[in-house]
Amino acid sequence: MNRTLVAALAVAALTLPGIAQAHTSRGELRRDVRAVHQERHELARAKRTHNPHKIREERREYKAAKRELREDARDFHHHRR
Repeated sequence: MNRTLVAALAVAALTLPGIAQAHTSRGELRRDVRAVHQERHELARAKRTHNPHKIREERREYKAAKRELREDARDFHHHRR
């Protein structure tokens, strides 16, 4: 009984990540575009305050949002073909 359970869990652990990997949707891309837009405005606001720490932080968040959009767009177009 234990061997069967362990074997079933091992098979599930190997197959579920591939099944659970969801494809990027148009809605997710829209949210990513909106996040990039929001981060760009926050960066501009930080630049207006002339606070170097805040500028660095907002620039880092803006770049992360752009990277996320780029990765999701690549995934979306890859899976649409």
